[in-house]
Amino acid sequence: APREYIRLHRRTRAEIMAGAEKAMERGKALSKGLTQKEQQVLGKIFRKEALTNEDVLSLRRNERMIDAIEAAKAARAELDSLGGEAAMKGLLSEEAFVRNYGRYMPRMYRRYNLNWEQILDQYRLSKPSKLDLDRFMKRTDIPEEVRVLMGEIKEPAFPVAKGIYQLTKTLAQRDLFDRIAANPQWSVPAE
Repeated sequence: APREYIRLHRRTRAEIMAGAEKAMERGKALSKGLTQKEQQVLGKIFRKEALTNEDVLSLRRNERMIDAIEAAKAARAELDSLGGEAAMKGLLSEEAFVRNYGRYMPRMYRRYNLNWEQILDQYRLSKPSKLDLDRFMKRTDIPEEVRVLMGEIKEPAFPVAKGIYQLTKTLAQRDLFDRIAANPQWSVPAE
């Protein structure tokens, strides 16, 4: 039993690391060679928001956006797939998944998020002790004015990459914990 647990734990760690690498790749592809304004237009496309005439004109004149839009399609498919898996495992309500399918982008704010180097430090994984379910909490919508003051990140690279990483990690840990729960000899009974 200990060998099976160790094998399972290592597999979980490998899945989390692969998710982290995929998240970094997706994030880089969503920002490669684009200005902040172009990334914000890409964010509107990612969230399926209405584009202004200025946005459409900038898209027509920009060859780099073609690659970015393809990267956005791949990232969208990844987020939707992970969201569907989270819904099937009961981490996310089916209603929330369906309501946001195809347009969800994690809402994040500059003043509350880490830089990429700090995120890489987070990948040094330790023994998981609980699931981080913060991202699945129901939240009230913050008014637009407040989101602006808090520095909402409208460029998709960071929120999408972090969302993919968080979902991958939570799903892998959920699977690990489910398997541990199915093997009573791997856990100590609660007193």
